[in-house]
Amino acid sequence: MNYLSATRHPWPCLIFLVPLLGIYECGVIWLGGPNPDKIRNGADTWLRHYLGNAGADPRLVAPGVIIGLLLIWTVWRWKDRPEQVLAVVFGMALESVMFAGVLWVIASNFSSILGHYGFAMNLEVSREKAADVVTYIGAGIYEEAIFRLILCAGLARLLNFVLIPWVAAVPMAILASSVLFSVAHHVGPNADSFDQTRFLFRIFAGVFFAVIFWWRGFGVAAGTHAGYDIIVGLPSS
Repeated sequence: MNYLSATRHPWPCLIFLVPLLGIYECGVIWLGGPNPDKIRNGADTWLRHYLGNAGADPRLVAPGVIIGLLLIWTVWRWKDRPEQVLAVVFGMALESVMFAGVLWVIASNFSSILGHYGFAMNLEVSREKAADVVTYIGAGIYEEAIFRLILCAGLARLLNFVLIPWVAAVPMAILASSVLFSVAHHVGPNADSFDQTRFLFRIFAGVFFAVIFWWRGFGVAAGTHAGYDIIVGLPSS
C-alpha cells in the first residue's frame, strides 16, 4: 500500500488522532476547572448533550464514540493495514500543517475574493477573544467526525443506496454537509451572530475539509481543521 492510500486507512488515522483526543480531553479537565464545558468545542458539547439525554455517561462515551468508530473500522480492514505506520502518521501531520496553511491564506483573502464578484464584506481572520488550544483540537476531531466521517460519508452512501451514482452522490453529500456545517455555527446558546461573509466562508471551509476527507482521509481532515483553528486562534490569544 502506497502512502497516498495509507493515509485513508483507519489504522494510521487512529494512531494519529488518539494522542490529539487525549490532549483535548485532559486539557478540558485540567484547564476547565469546575466548569470544563466553557472551553469544550461546540460539536463536542452537542454530542455530549444528546448522549446525556440518552442516559449515557458523556464523559466516557463521547470520546469513546470517536475511538470506537475508528477501532471497528480498523478491525474491519486489519488485513490490508499499511506498513511503517509511524512514517505514515508523520506524513499526515505534515500534510495537516500544509493544508491548514492553504486554508489560512484563502481565509485571509476571502473578503477580497468576494469583493471581486461584487460582495462588499469583511472577514476578520483572528478571533476576538483568547481560547485555549485544546478547543481548536477538539473542533478538528469532533466537527470532522460529525460533519465529515458520519454526515458526509453517510449521506453519500445513502444517496448511492437509492441508485444515485457515486460521481453525483459524493458532491451532493459534500455540499449538503458543508451547508449544515456552516449553519451549525449559528445555532444554539453559544452560536455566532449571523454574518454573511462568515457563513459563506464556512461553507467553503466545509467543502475544503470534505474534499480532504475523501481525498486524503479522516485523519488528515481532522488534523487540517485543528491546525487551521490554531493558526487563526493563537495570534489573538
